Amino acid sequence: MKLFQGKGFQVIYSKESEELQLAMDFLSQVRRHLRVEYKDRRAFLTPFVHLLADPGKKHGMKGVSRLARTLYLLVDFMDADGGTNTLNARCIESELYRLYNELYPEA
Repeated sequence: MKLFQGKGFQVIYSKESEELQLAMDFLSQVRRHLRVEYKDRRAFLTPFVHLLADPGKKHGMKGVSRLARTLYLLVDFMDADGGTNTLNARCIESELYRLYNELYPEA
């Protein structure tokens, strides 16, 4: 039995085979995420915040939760402590809102 684990999923294989090895190789390639250090987080997220700003509202963004979940799957945002911990989707969403409020203070 063989186990493959990624963000939010795990796959268990019952038999070893060539197809299994190909699948494991493919999943391992997909699993490599972009890594954003804590000090680079603001610069990385700023363009997304500008794109999410909702021109139909006086103050607000659109699609934040969806983007946060997508970024969680594709990017490892390193935590401020300098360890190997990464942010979860909810923390990424909070970070986007925090940055939005800094960039677009309510007038």
